[in-house]
Amino acid sequence: MMDKSIIPYAVTLFALSNPFGNAVVFVTMMQTYSKKQAQLIALKLVFTVWFTMMLVSLLGSQLLHLFGISFQAFSVAGGILLSSIGITMSSGEQHASSHNEKHQKANEESDPTIVPLTIPLISGPGAMVTIIAYFAHHNYSIDTLITSSVAVTAIAIAIGAIFAASTLLPPMKEKWVYVSNRIMGLIITSMGLELILKGLKNYFM
Repeated sequence: MMDKSIIPYAVTLFALSNPFGNAVVFVTMMQTYSKKQAQLIALKLVFTVWFTMMLVSLLGSQLLHLFGISFQAFSVAGGILLSSIGITMSSGEQHASSHNEKHQKANEESDPTIVPLTIPLISGPGAMVTIIAYFAHHNYSIDTLITSSVAVTAIAIAIGAIFAASTLLPPMKEKWVYVSNRIMGLIITSMGLELILKGLKNYFM
């Protein structure tokens, strides 16, 4: 039976990937591509996002051991980072200048699938922190890895589908992007605070 913690884990990863907000970025970047090319890039994103997140799942905990960082300390630090990202998203300060720079850099590249779409837009530091923190609070086992891979696979497919569909639909109204960013920011902030509380609880117990 799959761990119930997969639900908040998957929701947090999905919120951090900000698929609806990033779909707007994706459509803007695809202005110089045909619909077929844009949909192909969306399909490739499914694999690159999945591969990146699975790589972090496999090696993240080992890197903590290598640098002598305790799971509790990482959980608190990760929670602070997630809360900061969530507050920024909720306050609406995130997308103005940074996204414009990313658009310009992306247009200079022939294929933006890996950079900047996969990293840092979708599989950014927040997503990586969430994945490592998940393994920090669970025994690293085949069952945990399978649980994580199910969540990661579902998220990668969902993101690819949203991005592919975005090439066929009229542009999302700015107010809906604004609302979705606020809601996802609130979710991310809450999960960040939860990580901080868990890290402190495990440290003092």
